[in-house]
Amino acid sequence: MGVVFFVLLFGILLNGVGLFSCFGKEKELIEEEKRCLINLEDMEKGNTEMSDPIEEDAEKRETTTIGERVQEILKAQGIPFEIDEDGDVCFEYHFYRFLLNNSKSTTCFYLELGFSEDFDEQTKLKYLYAANYLHATYRLVRMVVYESHFVFSVEAFTSPDTDLKNLLHISLCLLEEAYTELTKMVSEQEKKHEETPNTGFFQAQEQTQERPQSQPPSIGFNSSLYKLG
Repeated sequence: MGVVFFVLLFGILLNGVGLFSCFGKEKELIEEEKRCLINLEDMEKGNTEMSDPIEEDAEKRETTTIGERVQEILKAQGIPFEIDEDGDVCFEYHFYRFLLNNSKSTTCFYLELGFSEDFDEQTKLKYLYAANYLHATYRLVRMVVYESHFVFSVEAFTSPDTDLKNLLHISLCLLEEAYTELTKMVSEQEKKHEETPNTGFFQAQEQTQERPQSQPPSIGFNSSLYKLG
């Protein structure tokens, strides 16, 4: 009886050790799951903290004006600028003076390059002809001729995601190129005008009188082409 008792007692002890070992493993698994959950929560928290500045930047860009954004670009490029009485940004680039008009807008980019000019009727017609040509050649560039000056401009609608630095760079290049093309066109027109002889009224009258009277007029209904046989 004593031997049976000790055998049973030994079995119970072994089972207890096995149960204790199982409970220990389950406890370790539970602790590991807790650590995993804590790590996931930390990662999610970290991702949230990382995404917050991006969202803040997007919201900031939505309320930041085009003028303020361009000012930051000019500062980064080391280009001096001024703010005129209307709040528009004025700056010089490649010895030309540019104006960012409507600077308080958050969606409209409007860059101008203007020049003074004393127009007479003939010169104004040359510039208007050039403006039509430039509108067809440079689709983004607009040229307007006024009484005492003319203005090139680039206008574009923007969003908070627009690469404004790239847009500004392209606009500056287009405006410079358009002005260079304008000067070439006006110079060529003036050269052609100088090569074409101007016949005044009295010179034309003298040429008519010098023509032989027997020669019929070459134009008009008195011409021999319109005479009945």
